[in-house]
Amino acid sequence: MVWRAGGIGLALALAGCTQQIVLQDVQDGGPEASDTIVPKDAGPGPDGLCGPLKNTSRLNYELQPDEIFILLDRSSSMQMYFGGSTREAVSQTALAYAVWQYQARIKFGFEEFPADTLEYPCSAGTCCAAPIASGSGPSLNNYTGMSYDLQCGDSHGSGCPATGTSSPSYAALAQVRQYYKTKDKQSSPANNRYVLLVTSNEPSCAAESHDICSLARSAASDLGDAGVKIIVLSVDYQPDPNSCLSQISLKGSTLQLPTNTKALYPVYNASELSDALTEFFSAVAKTSCTMVSREAPRTPDPAQLTVSVGNHLIQPIDGNSKDGWSFGDPNGTSITFSGSACDDWVNIYSQYQRPTVVYSDGPNGCYAPYP
Repeated sequence: MVWRAGGIGLALALAGCTQQIVLQDVQDGGPEASDTIVPKDAGPGPDGLCGPLKNTSRLNYELQPDEIFILLDRSSSMQMYFGGSTREAVSQTALAYAVWQYQARIKFGFEEFPADTLEYPCSAGTCCAAPIASGSGPSLNNYTGMSYDLQCGDSHGSGCPATGTSSPSYAALAQVRQYYKTKDKQSSPANNRYVLLVTSNEPSCAAESHDICSLARSAASDLGDAGVKIIVLSVDYQPDPNSCLSQISLKGSTLQLPTNTKALYPVYNASELSDALTEFFSAVAKTSCTMVSREAPRTPDPAQLTVSVGNHLIQPIDGNSKDGWSFGDPNGTSITFSGSACDDWVNIYSQYQRPTVVYSDGPNGCYAPYP
């Protein structure tokens, strides 16, 4: 069964009916979250303790997810035996599962190289990468499209194309750089951007007469200058410290990587490959633990707010604990989950639980679900 992420909401409620704040996970391309004012008067509760709603408004806190472009090598080196199958097949399976796991918290995009020359002919004397899948770049909740592209299911017919011995990763890097150049002319860069280069070979092109490593270093440098960090996942291959592939990964070392991650992951079995993806994707996904609103709450005081995800109450952070939620700025326009609250948000709530929205309807703890 293909899992598709739905809208995710959280509720912050002010005691005494002064204000309601909703944190909402909005899918890319979906409808904008509403700023509609809720009814002014819900009427008293049966015990008379819940008074009318006064000045109740809704603020929408939205995710600010990072982006990962997955660049997958389909050259003949990826067809070698690995983990009971081939390097390519094992990589495809692990990548598809990891994308499914984190699609609600990370924007994923895809490109493969070298290009299937029957479908995308290269100019004479060159090697090229396939166009960026879907043409639209990274997006949230796109497991279905990513799975088709990773498994060669949709645009390639049955099975993955035979692509030859060349591994022009430099062409794939250059194509991602061109994508961001075009995108940034239309809008300001947002959040962190990564390239995950999955390969088992040094950059190469049998038809090219130029220095291939120079082309690769140049493409990597251009991406680094644009703030894109390059992570290399080397499948069943240990690059020499001075190799071209190692130099590509080092281009990202001047940029800050997520905590407890690294620029080069050599992996030698399926388990190590999955562990590397989990380590990297989980660290990147934690960016979604901070959510931002265009509006500030009228009273950004943690003592007046209740934060919950479904039936789970999230406590505000105080001097005794690093697990919980806090305002990310004095005005309360951002909210951050920390410690176990962040871990749960990334690894549990995003997958298996659709949070309900709850608000306090009175100073005596009378609660009612928001419709």
